[in-house]
Amino acid sequence: MSYFDTFILDTDPEELKVAAQLHGDILPVSNVIDYEQPRAITEAEKKIEIYRHLRRVRADKKYAGIREKRAKEAAEENK
Repeated sequence: MSYFDTFILDTDPEELKVAAQLHGDILPVSNVIDYEQPRAITEAEKKIEIYRHLRRVRADKKYAGIREKRAKEAAEENK
C-alpha cells in the first residue's frame, strides 16, 4: 500500500478522466504602477508638520470612544 492509496478522494475516477485542465492566462497579472514625477516641494508643504499631524490624527482615532464617554459622563454630572 502506497502513501497515495491512503488519500480519500471525493471525485469518481470517471469524472477525473473527463476533467479538463485550463491553459493560458486565466487571471492575467497586471503590474502597472503609476509613479509621480519628481517635483519641487511647495512652501505650503514645508509649513505642514506632517508627522505631528499624522500622530495627532491617529491618537484622535484611537481615543475617540474614550473621550466621547468622558464627555457624556461629564454632561450627566453637570445636570
